[in-house]
Amino acid sequence: MSYVQHTDSLNGIHYQVGTYNPDDSHEVHLPIYLRIVTSDVEKWYFLDSRYDPDMFSFPELSSDKLVIIKGRYAFYVYDIQRQTLSRKLRPGLNQYEGEDAISGLYSALTLFDNERFLLGNVQGFGIFCYDISNPAKPIELMQYTIRNTEEELPFYAFFHKTADNLFDILISQPDTVYKSVIPRLYNQLKTVHYMAQGISLEEARAKFSIPPPNPVKN
Repeated sequence: MSYVQHTDSLNGIHYQVGTYNPDDSHEVHLPIYLRIVTSDVEKWYFLDSRYDPDMFSFPELSSDKLVIIKGRYAFYVYDIQRQTLSRKLRPGLNQYEGEDAISGLYSALTLFDNERFLLGNVQGFGIFCYDISNPAKPIELMQYTIRNTEEELPFYAFFHKTADNLFDILISQPDTVYKSVIPRLYNQLKTVHYMAQGISLEEARAKFSIPPPNPVKN
């Protein structure tokens, strides 16, 4: 059964998400598949989920190279050029345990720095950030919260370790103008920017008084 479809007319690609029932079983929760069709290739993937197939979507993204397959609590990154699909990505994994089932909802997916990073907002957790320089193997960066008494919401900082053992520090904040009807869920971020680039661990600690955390391995 097909639940959602999306056609990329520019690249001639058709996407479909649905449930698969090869044995006509009476199971309530069936495997969810992703089908990708081009003029000469048809690929099928199982999405490591059996729940909420009706909640999948293909959110708009300012990219000609990447597609996001968005579920209720998790998502996947598909690289059009390399034809690779990432593993299941659940924002805040190993960083945050939700208060209830709804607290894993997320929105405001945003690309930054020539599609090196993907950010978004999770209800109850705040902003998350993935290094997607290799879209097949995204790495979630540890979130750090910076509170300012003059601001309604905190800033969220992320430390990205560079090849020469230095750090780039990304920072962002939810945009309160774009509040969702769901409390603490925001549909857009304020401008993402670098707080600093190419600084050492010692410089980061001295300048910002915050300890750079290690990336989460999930």
